[in-house]
Amino acid sequence: MGRAMRIRVLLAVACATGLSGCATYIDGTQQYITVNTPPTGYAHCVLTRPGESFNVTTPGSIHIAKSSDDLTIRCARPGYSDVTATIPSDVNLWTFGNVATGGLGVAVDAWTGAMFEYPDTFDVAMSPGMAGPGAASPYATYSVPPPPVQAAMPAPAPRSDGKPLPGTLPDNF
Repeated sequence: MGRAMRIRVLLAVACATGLSGCATYIDGTQQYITVNTPPTGYAHCVLTRPGESFNVTTPGSIHIAKSSDDLTIRCARPGYSDVTATIPSDVNLWTFGNVATGGLGVAVDAWTGAMFEYPDTFDVAMSPGMAGPGAASPYATYSVPPPPVQAAMPAPAPRSDGKPLPGTLPDNF
């Protein structure tokens, strides 16, 4: 192999390496996910994946690192049944841009997590009703006892001489 050929091969490898990780450079390694709970809002949702947990109040968004792990989402709101769903992690289409570089960037995209993505918006349909008996809910239901009944205090008997009682004010004050 001649010197010119070696330089061309080195340049091709350098370009392929520099352009590798197409999804990492184009889409990044993190994203926002907007969570909605139609027909209501202000539901408390907990998103979990192995080793991580995220909280969001709907409608709301979270900033999350991309991963191959699906997210489990559990939403609760007083007066509505608790709902559990799965937000799938799919392959980012920009990963296929690595074909142009001979596939070298797939390893970079997989290592950074950019190879995967979650949907930008996810709806968790909630329905009015109460959580089933024994269902764990972030909103515990407690019965509050009524306040204790105060016995009415009898009015002090007036003095026979018409003077006010000690510690009280006269009526014409």
